[in-house]
Amino acid sequence: MRRGISIGIIALLCLLAASPAYAELPAPEGTHLVLTAAQLWPIVLGAITPLASYVINSKLWSEAPEILKALVQLFVAAVVGAIWAAVATPAFGFNDQTLQLVITTVIANFGSHLLVWERAHVNIKLGARPRYTDAPGVPITSAQKGV
Repeated sequence: MRRGISIGIIALLCLLAASPAYAELPAPEGTHLVLTAAQLWPIVLGAITPLASYVINSKLWSEAPEILKALVQLFVAAVVGAIWAAVATPAFGFNDQTLQLVITTVIANFGSHLLVWERAHVNIKLGARPRYTDAPGVPITSAQKGV
């Protein structure tokens, strides 16, 4: 498990080191990109950020309520987006471009959490409680949910 995490961290660092060069490349003639390369990278970073949030939450906040863990996930995604904005844009600060990249990262973070990582139960394997639980490993019945 630790080896897989360290390989993932090394791969992420390699992507971040190479990405400013790719962000500056012009699009080939005749292509119509909806998003620029600088805007696509926050989607990729936001998609893998939940994995780091799961590890942080399981190691430091294992008994915390899930809403607090969601806020930690939001904070981590915002920090990753801000770091990317500082790397990819010449005018880093509280401006429209930085805000756009941070919001894109946060939306990609929660989207990948709901659509990929939670459905594959990766979050549970990394220490999260299953949905609709009060205690780790104890699901709430449908009567308790109010269904």
